Amino acid sequence: MEEQFTAFEQMIEAAWETTRNKKKVSKAKQQQRLENQQRLVEGLRRVQSYLGLRSSETDDLIDDAAWEEKKAQEPVPETPRPLHMDQPAPFPFWMEPVFISIDVESNEYHHKQITEVGISILDTLDLVGMSPAEAGAHWRTKIQSRHLRVEEYAHHVNQHFVAGCPGNFDFGASEWVSADDLGAVVQNAFQIPSSSSSTRAPRHLVLVGHAVSSDVQYLRQIGVRMERKPEGTAGFIGVVDTAEFFRIIRGEPTTRKLADILQEFNMTGWHLHNAGNDARYTMEVMLCMMLEHSR
Repeated sequence: MEEQFTAFEQMIEAAWETTRNKKKVSKAKQQQRLENQQRLVEGLRRVQSYLGLRSSETDDLIDDAAWEEKKAQEPVPETPRPLHMDQPAPFPFWMEPVFISIDVESNEYHHKQITEVGISILDTLDLVGMSPAEAGAHWRTKIQSRHLRVEEYAHHVNQHFVAGCPGNFDFGASEWVSADDLGAVVQNAFQIPSSSSSTRAPRHLVLVGHAVSSDVQYLRQIGVRMERKPEGTAGFIGVVDTAEFFRIIRGEPTTRKLADILQEFNMTGWHLHNAGNDARYTMEVMLCMMLEHSR
């Protein structure tokens, strides 16, 4: 009987220990969520400053204080400037970065077979003195887009999980590259000449993508490393995940597909799941949401 009671005590103690651990884990997860949310909000503010939509002088752009410390701080007063779509951005383009949007498509049955890479580039120096116009229509004309197709997988078209359309790039002519050369071609696309800058300083890069972490993982498979500094640049200084940014801006619990967000901005996305088109639309969506959020 005593042995049974001891076993029962041990079972109860184990149950309490499990409950305590769950509470600790739950609290840690909540803290992690809060910190992730804070990082996203700070990222939004940085991107606003990169695009000249917000002053870069406010402390919240450079303050690395812990989340608990930030909650106790008084907000820094800021004098907002109205955003007029028919006038140039109200502030200088902080750090004058180059935005690079990427999208990667792979064989839906063999994900190691990367079939397409889309790259769109927007240089903030091209936006100096230019009004954005409604929905960023003027700024969007400065986006340069490319679509890389892999020769070895030219015959493959995704049909089961998504409706692939690799032959329908709508922003130029597709470029054929071999699987062996794909990584080098993509890495070279990140080399931005500094001649357009009066200071000729290495350019800062900002990575843009929709659920961008998966694209980064795909690019790692072909030897592309975002932590490297492409020639002529100061490397990547930030990341814009349009799925997460839209979720935060709209206060929604989950992320949305690119097609849904395009619809929210009254934009029509033709031939989605073409990597070149998706990279382009992701850049356009970023501009639309940042302009809307800055009004």
